[in-house]
Amino acid sequence: MRTKKLIAYAAVAFVIFYLFTRPAQAAAAVNAVFATNIVR
Repeated sequence: MRTKKLIAYAAVAFVIFYLFTRPAQAAAAVNAVFATNIVR
């Protein structure tokens, strides 16, 4: 259980880091995810 929580915190920290260091690429990734899910 503790390992799962640690992995979740690491994933959230990576997403936040990615948003602040590469906002344009992060926005493009989000748009790509929503575009593929909406089309299907």
